[in-house]
Amino acid sequence: MLKVFAFYLVFTPISTLLGNYFTAKFADVSAINYIVLGLTMATNMITEFLYDKFVVFRGQENTAVSKKDKKKA
Repeated sequence: MLKVFAFYLVFTPISTLLGNYFTAKFADVSAINYIVLGLTMATNMITEFLYDKFVVFRGQENTAVSKKDKKKA
């Protein structure tokens, strides 16, 4: 859980600052809030998946002993 907390410790301020920047810069676009929200959500989903897969759960995938190996033992 601490590794996931560390991810959000970095992601939240960066996404907030960038979201506020783009919302202010493109204030004349009527749907900018929804665009920024959608991009932030997509970025969060993709980066958290990659972070969880390659950092949090590194080396823990496909570690179950197969039925074939159990019979040999």
